Amino acid sequence: MADYFTSIAFEIAVSAAEADLLSECFEVSHTIVCGFPGREEDGLDAAKGYYAECSDAFHAAFPPLAQEEDPFAGFLQIWTDPDFPTFDADLSIEDDADGMRKRVFIHGDCADVAAIASGIQAICLSALPFGFEWSTSCSRARPGSRGGGYFVITPTEILGGGTEWLMSEALKALPNEPAKTLGLPIMTSASAASMGFAPFNDVPTLPIDIPDGGFTVSAKSSEGLRVTFYFGPYRTDGPPRFVDIQYHDAGMTVPDGGGAPAPVFDMLTIAEKGRHPYDSRKSAISDKPSIAVLLLDRPDDPA
Repeated sequence: MADYFTSIAFEIAVSAAEADLLSECFEVSHTIVCGFPGREEDGLDAAKGYYAECSDAFHAAFPPLAQEEDPFAGFLQIWTDPDFPTFDADLSIEDDADGMRKRVFIHGDCADVAAIASGIQAICLSALPFGFEWSTSCSRARPGSRGGGYFVITPTEILGGGTEWLMSEALKALPNEPAKTLGLPIMTSASAASMGFAPFNDVPTLPIDIPDGGFTVSAKSSEGLRVTFYFGPYRTDGPPRFVDIQYHDAGMTVPDGGGAPAPVFDMLTIAEKGRHPYDSRKSAISDKPSIAVLLLDRPDDPA
């Protein structure tokens, strides 16, 4: 058996009249759930008598609905289950710092967050738009038992929801097209322990020493394509071992004498333990590489 919790703890600044009405709504919901005097014996007559005792502000916010005999029918619309109309939260009220408004603190670990949001929308008009968060947990580690959510409340809408639903909607909104990838042609001729940059199809220039430990190479082309490689150390010492990789802008053409420059890597970095031995973001556009050739097989190592 497991116990599930929905926890909230937030403050909302409202007018004094709104604070009184919000407090009254919490009291009325508690009384309805626990049973007001005469409910079992007198039924609707008892409900009508209790409704008549509520404040004028409550009557204005939740007037009786046409064709409904229960005078609390409008109030019960706050809940998705009107047969169990409880906020399952505690409420306390203090003066705001300026003395002009009230600070209402609402908290609980089994809260009906949807009902609380609907109550705020109906009662706390001066505080809107307003938002609050909640967390969900469980006494046991169960799949999907850790999460939360938020509501943003306006006079006409309640936006947001639980993280599971929000994540599902975000996944549905992702494009179905396959992601662009950079071509990674394998070279077989050269062997070195450095990284070189070729302006076009020339031999590598601007050699950069390869760090000894594990390191990451990241690049973003001027066409918006990205690639990241992580290289772990080879055995226990020496630079990582990987055979001759080349990567470049997809669709790049090598210009002739009058051709336009090839696309370049706006960002190409080597990162090792938080440091960047090479970072093209600091380079002028004319110095940014258009082809990066990564040659990681040391000449003295066996193939």
